[in-house]
Amino acid sequence: MSERVDVVVIGAGPSGSAAAAEMAKRGLDVLMVEKDEFPGKSNVCGGGILETHLVKDLDLEPSVIEKEIFNYMFFFPWGIVDRRHSPVKSISFHRRVFDNYLAQRAVRVGAKLNCLTLATGVAIETSSVRIYLKRMNTGEPITMIADLVIFADGPSSLAYKTFGLGFSRTPSDTALGAIYELEWKSNPLNCFEYYFDRKISPWGFGWIFPKRHVVNVGVGCLLSMLQRSIRHHLNYLVNEHPIASKKLTGRKILRFAVDLIPFAPARETVGPRMLAVGDAAGMADPIWGGGIEYAIHSGRIAGQIVAKAFNESDFSREFLKHEWTDKWEKKYWRPMQINYIKSRILRAMSHVDRCFFLPGALISCSLL
Repeated sequence: MSERVDVVVIGAGPSGSAAAAEMAKRGLDVLMVEKDEFPGKSNVCGGGILETHLVKDLDLEPSVIEKEIFNYMFFFPWGIVDRRHSPVKSISFHRRVFDNYLAQRAVRVGAKLNCLTLATGVAIETSSVRIYLKRMNTGEPITMIADLVIFADGPSSLAYKTFGLGFSRTPSDTALGAIYELEWKSNPLNCFEYYFDRKISPWGFGWIFPKRHVVNVGVGCLLSMLQRSIRHHLNYLVNEHPIASKKLTGRKILRFAVDLIPFAPARETVGPRMLAVGDAAGMADPIWGGGIEYAIHSGRIAGQIVAKAFNESDFSREFLKHEWTDKWEKKYWRPMQINYIKSRILRAMSHVDRCFFLPGALISCSLL
């Protein structure tokens, strides 16, 4: 069985939903496919974002926002950097709620969403793209024919596996992240906490992000630096760290999840009839690891470019690349590339002095 649409978006996370919304509201027939039961179900993330103009643009309902955060604390082996009562406001949320909200927002403006649908292959043909799908609950194969495909399927994207496009997943540029969601009903925490210690992460950090009735506790570490299991480091933060363990030990684990995090922007994100966005294109901060804002911005820009491609009837790599360079690379890719260079310098220096592994030492001087 085969069906025809204008565009298929693989992945209904923030980047995929942002792209789908931009295209659908411009009249394109857009299908988002999501492997999980609902968007955000299996995501590994702290679930926080600065309340910039982006939050207002998304028109988030109060039910999506767990807590408003003005307090930030950074715990280093040599002491604490306290940024409480910061003028910068953040929000915390559950990714399964946040992602699903963005996906349904795209549906409301005309996009279609098929969950429990896995993309298994993509083939570029002379005048179309063929996307091979499988229903996760029935095993039923489906073939979609489209004019263009957007890869928003995370750091293990089909884009790189099939076309060498997007994030390449080398051990030195990929982190492994692990989270616990710990039950803590009506917890009083109102601070984002970041922990830097080689016992927590040989290259990376741990975090505690409070929600209304749970706390998200996580650890991220570069694969090339990881010598023990990531869960070992997460357990150390929860059960043994002299500060964090006092509030976390013994709390019920509601969820454990592990996933990859890109720590390097992809060299190439555009091909004929295709674009890669979000984590599929390595669009996360190469020092800090945050990627939600980059994901939404990249998805929006990709959606706008694709709509223009339909107006021009031009799906060539040359057209898409020109538009992408003009709208994305000048504003967003270059700052990511600069931070990537900084991270490589810090990594090299860590072989001389282990304290240089702390990306937060660089950031805390200027953040907030």
